[in-house]
Amino acid sequence: LNGVSSQAIDAAARVKRINDLSENYRQRFQQGRSAARLLQVVDLLFARPLISVRTVEEELALPYPTAERYIDELVKQGILEGTGKARNRVFRANEILQVIEKSV
Repeated sequence: LNGVSSQAIDAAARVKRINDLSENYRQRFQQGRSAARLLQVVDLLFARPLISVRTVEEELALPYPTAERYIDELVKQGILEGTGKARNRVFRANEILQVIEKSV
């Protein structure tokens, strides 16, 4: 029973950290001409912390160059980090992954 309680406490703490991180990102990107679309990409990261330009293009029905521009902006802002592959590149949302993987 103590194990279940401990897991529940850990899960609740992770949910809080995820929500705090989401709010932080939303505040950072709520200004600007394309803020609404960029926030959709940010929201998508919480469902898919490993993402490609093609995924953003398909999930949000954006032209590939637009999806690529948003990914580039999130890389520039330190939200995403590219993997080593140049073709079919996957990007990692490291802060989100750290919250998911790290125990309290």
